[in-house]
Amino acid sequence: IFGFHFDAAVRKPADEVIGDSKFLALLTETRETGLHVPHRTVEWVCCDSDPEATYRVTFNTVVQAKRGDRISGIVAVLHDVTKEKEIARMKTDFVSMVSHELKAPLASIKAYVEMLLDGEAKNEAASREFLQIIAHEADRLNRLIQNILNLSRLESGLVPVNKTDLAITEILREVVDVIAPQAAQKNVRVEADLAPVFFRVHADRDMIYQAVLNVVSNAVKYTPAQGRVRISTYLEDGSVVVDVSDTGHGIAE
Repeated sequence: IFGFHFDAAVRKPADEVIGDSKFLALLTETRETGLHVPHRTVEWVCCDSDPEATYRVTFNTVVQAKRGDRISGIVAVLHDVTKEKEIARMKTDFVSMVSHELKAPLASIKAYVEMLLDGEAKNEAASREFLQIIAHEADRLNRLIQNILNLSRLESGLVPVNKTDLAITEILREVVDVIAPQAAQKNVRVEADLAPVFFRVHADRDMIYQAVLNVVSNAVKYTPAQGRVRISTYLEDGSVVVDVSDTGHGIAE
C-alpha cells in the first residue's frame, strides 16, 4: 500500500517510510489522543497511486505496562472496503434509477386510462388498442418491480442481463406508441424515421426499451408546444445507431 519493504522500514520513523500525509496525520492524532481513546476506527482514502481505494483503519495504542502515561507504539489494522463502498454506491444509483423508471409506465397507464374515461376511444378497436398498451405497460412495471426485489444480487456484483437477438425497429415503434399520449398532451409531434430494414441487435430487451423510452420521454418533456421529436435509425461502422433529436432548448454548456 505504502510502497516500501518491511526490512527497509525497521526502526525508522513513520514519516520517513510513509509518504501519505493524510495517513501520517491520522497517526499523529492517534498518538496525541491515544491515552484517552485507545481504540478508534476511521476511513482513509488511499493514496496518490490509487485514489479510488478506501480502507477502514482501526488504530490501537500500546501503553507501557510500568508507566500508564506513555504510549510505546500504535498498531494499525487496515481493511480494504473499496468494493463495499462501490456496492453501496451501486445500490443507491440503482434505487434512484428504478424510481425514475417506474414513473414512465405509470404515466402511460394513467394517460391511456384518462383517454378511455374521456371517451376518446371512438370504437371497440380503439378501446382494445388502448387496453393492450395499458396491459403492456403493466407487465413492464411488474418486471421493474421484480428487479427491485432482486436488489440483493448487486451485493455479489451480479445484475441480471438477459440478452437476446431482437429487432430494434419493433422496440422503437412500441416507444412511439407509448409516448404518444404524453406528446399529444403537450402538442408535440413525434416522428419516427426508421430504416425499412429490421436491424437486429443482441441486447436485453427491457433495458433497451427503457433506455430509449427515457430519452424520448425527456425529449418530449423539454420540447415546447408545437415542437418536434424525431427518432431515426441507421448503420455506422457495423453498429446500429438510434438517434433522438428534438427542437427543445437543449442543455446549457
